[in-house]
Amino acid sequence: MHADDPMNNSVDDWISILEGVDQDTLDVLGHIPASPASIGHVELLKKLGRETRQGEKRKLQRHTLTMANNQLCLRQGDAGKGQSMSLCPNLRQALDLRERAHNGKALVEPGNSLAAALQAEVLLAGLPDEWLVGRPETIRQLAHPADPLVAIVSETYPRLSPEIMPGVFPALAEALAKNQKLELTYTLFDGRVRNQEPVSPLALLKRGPMFYLVCRKPNSKQPGEFALREIALCRISRIVVLEKPAERGDFSLQAHLASNQPYFLRSDATLAIKLRVFGNTRHHLSDTPLAADQLVYDGDDPDSCMLTASVMDSDMLRWWLLAMGPQVEVLEPVSLREEIRRTLQQALGRYI
Repeated sequence: MHADDPMNNSVDDWISILEGVDQDTLDVLGHIPASPASIGHVELLKKLGRETRQGEKRKLQRHTLTMANNQLCLRQGDAGKGQSMSLCPNLRQALDLRERAHNGKALVEPGNSLAAALQAEVLLAGLPDEWLVGRPETIRQLAHPADPLVAIVSETYPRLSPEIMPGVFPALAEALAKNQKLELTYTLFDGRVRNQEPVSPLALLKRGPMFYLVCRKPNSKQPGEFALREIALCRISRIVVLEKPAERGDFSLQAHLASNQPYFLRSDATLAIKLRVFGNTRHHLSDTPLAADQLVYDGDDPDSCMLTASVMDSDMLRWWLLAMGPQVEVLEPVSLREEIRRTLQQALGRYI
């Protein structure tokens, strides 16, 4: 870190270095392009929205000279512009990633590592927006990586995260920040290997202990068409950032999540389910409904209640029903009831 040649600093090195940088310097750095591009003082003043008179120019020159001496920017001689400046590509990327990690909510102090910033982002992802907007100081305190005051505890038995090969995440971060294509080699669940497959990275998802790359790739079955895929980072063995712009199409992460596709959909249909719920599970589901239209009402059995809701037809629904064991009985639809019955009978057969 802070090597003799700042070009040797990695993105994570720069993110750590930015911890001690004041906001005014960060504002200036945010408008300086990456090497080999450059910008002169007059143009930089205009981008910063400041006056271009001589006094302001000299003030900025002194400031950028200090930044250059601290290796935060590179000074280049240019007869047409006078002294011009640029940033190391990794520093430019670190600034971009820091801005993305903050996502407009000032979740962490400037310069905390990318891992800490992402941790804070995930940590607060479940909080309502109205809790976050307009409270930067409170959020910093809640999410400070060194001493967080918010924790997320898994409802299921916690599993260990798989190992991700060195270099995979930095390359993904670079491609996402620069909107560039990737070339991947990865292994499918059945052991088959996809070699040098070009994809357009779109977003990252964390599902339980697993990280996934959401990407757009050519549809092998329909030439000229594209398909969305989720690839587990732990299955990627080789990754190369290509000098080609990613093809994002009309992808929106919010729309992707709202489509319920990341939740292992069986179909696009909505299931109208009816359950008999036993014991304290009634209070659990009253606090955390399965759907906005959920209704819970008394039945003819004093030890149970009835529940109706419109839910997505997904593998996750089935996993939840099976995990509830004797606390929940599926009544409708009949097809789902029969599916759960067969699965439970098969499971019981393992123990007989």
